[in-house]
Amino acid sequence: MTMSTSAARTAPPGTPPPPAAPASRPRRRIRWLGPGGLVLPAVAVLGVLFLFPLTRLITDSLQTDSGLSLDRYTALLHDGIFLPVLWRTVEIALSVTVVAAVIGYPFAYAAVRLPTLPAAVLLACVTLPFFSSTLIRSYAWRVLLSDNGLINKAMLAAGLFDSPHQLVFNDTGVIIGMTQVLLPMMVMPLYAAMRGIDRSAVRAARSMGASPFTAWRTVFLPLSVRGLAAGASLVFITSLGYYTTPALLGGASTPMIAQRIDAQINTQQQYGPTAAEAAVLLVLVLVLMALLRRPLGLSLDRTQDRGAGRGWFAGPRRAWRRAADGLSGAADYAVREFAGGAVGHAARRVGDICSTLRYVILGAVTAVAVAGLVGPLVVICMLAFSKADFLTFPPPGYSTRWFSDYFQDADWTQSTVLSLWVSLAAALVATVVGTLAAYGIVRARGRRLPALTYLLTVSPMVMPQIIYAVALFFFLVPLGVLGTPTAILLADTVLALPYVVVVTTAVLRGLDPLHEKAAASLGASPLRVGRTVIAPLAAPGILAALLFAFILAFDDLLMGVFLGGPHTVTLQVRMYQNILFEISPKVAAVGVLLTTGVLLLAGFTFLLSRRGRGTFAGGHLVPETAPSGETP
Repeated sequence: MTMSTSAARTAPPGTPPPPAAPASRPRRRIRWLGPGGLVLPAVAVLGVLFLFPLTRLITDSLQTDSGLSLDRYTALLHDGIFLPVLWRTVEIALSVTVVAAVIGYPFAYAAVRLPTLPAAVLLACVTLPFFSSTLIRSYAWRVLLSDNGLINKAMLAAGLFDSPHQLVFNDTGVIIGMTQVLLPMMVMPLYAAMRGIDRSAVRAARSMGASPFTAWRTVFLPLSVRGLAAGASLVFITSLGYYTTPALLGGASTPMIAQRIDAQINTQQQYGPTAAEAAVLLVLVLVLMALLRRPLGLSLDRTQDRGAGRGWFAGPRRAWRRAADGLSGAADYAVREFAGGAVGHAARRVGDICSTLRYVILGAVTAVAVAGLVGPLVVICMLAFSKADFLTFPPPGYSTRWFSDYFQDADWTQSTVLSLWVSLAAALVATVVGTLAAYGIVRARGRRLPALTYLLTVSPMVMPQIIYAVALFFFLVPLGVLGTPTAILLADTVLALPYVVVVTTAVLRGLDPLHEKAAASLGASPLRVGRTVIAPLAAPGILAALLFAFILAFDDLLMGVFLGGPHTVTLQVRMYQNILFEISPKVAAVGVLLTTGVLLLAGFTFLLSRRGRGTFAGGHLVPETAPSGETP
């Protein structure tokens, strides 16, 4: 029997104390995995929907009726078609890379050297095509490069041609169109690298008597070569599996590897040989990604790289480095010998001439780049208001008939609604999963886990989409979801996830972790810290990532072609079919509506991010516009 409090106070000395009440059982709490655990959803999504389909693609290419065999690869070597197509694809990819570098380097240099306002105009010209569909831009080049197009007419008027030249449905049209589409991939890394170069080093070289060309060659070019290598690597690997532009501007007799794979799956239904061809392209891309891992940003830092060289792979890694150093030394020796001879002397003379005309050359190349980036958009706007019954440029008159025709066509509106909700759902899933992964990458302890997770999440950005489309096609066939919106949603989620991770990682790295620690020290749970501290501070970046993900998912054509069906026709597929079979200005009208809508959405997102930008004080997000000492 337990004594009362009053009895305990009056108990005589020596009386034993009353027995203590049994302690209540502590509430069981869920263990917090830490920031590193937030990468698990992204790893699971990419493991199931990206790594496993690619692995299965290779195993399917080896599977024959008699078991595992290399017969399909042997057949590719003897069919007389695959190797020429693959080599032609490599040649076009190299040509596009060289042309993009020749145009992109002076363009980025001009954007760095010009004052703020002209530089902003040049950067706007680079980013503006991103807000328009790749399909629409390729469609515009089809109009510009035709026999009666603006370019042929300009060449005839200038006396360069005696008769119209065929600039489309061949390699020339493919190279021009792909260069315009992929030029931002070259310009952005170059611009970022050039912005970080100290101009005082160039001025020091000039003060010591070096010519402008010599100062650029010996000081500026070596410092900017990292950006050039990054842009060239991105453009070349992307060009290997590019689909949209070659399909519209290339010829049927000279296909690239993406068009050959598409024809074998969707027309000939030769699944086995297609798997082998896609596997060969996959191996080629993986080798290139390994060789170009540093320019592509797919390598660990030097400390992690040294740690990764211990263990079983230490010997092969040392041998690889020695071979690479030997090749690099041989290349340097050859360059020195080459530069010291008559050819090197002639090159220096040409460089001196270029120094005299550098501003003229820079202005001419920049003007060509601006015309190539913005010109197709101007053509689309003019065609959208054409009153002609068929495609002709310039239009004989202007009308809004094609806009009315679009809104009154049930097939087009259904495709638009389908693309909108699938793209929005994919963007939302990618933003949630990618933001969690980005926070885990930024805040996780150690270096190996964040680095490996970042490499995994960025890999779909570098991998050519044609390879992933084929791999996902074979993966989804047994599941019974091929030809449904679910298949396209899953593919778009994986494709948009890397861009979300890249954007949100950059934003979260700029946040001060002391805010999170202060909230945690006051007893806030990790979920509450994320909701009240991290989310308000990172909201502008998260909104930008959501916008990027939505645009990428909405602009996707290849996944709709491979994974869609008769009742699952996205808007991009509908426009593609119209371009191939109808050739009417309706596609231009749809392109103007899409570009206008995306620009309005981007402006709205920008205003929200500006309004939400502020400082964290007292546990609340205080806008920068609030007067000092006042809290709204």
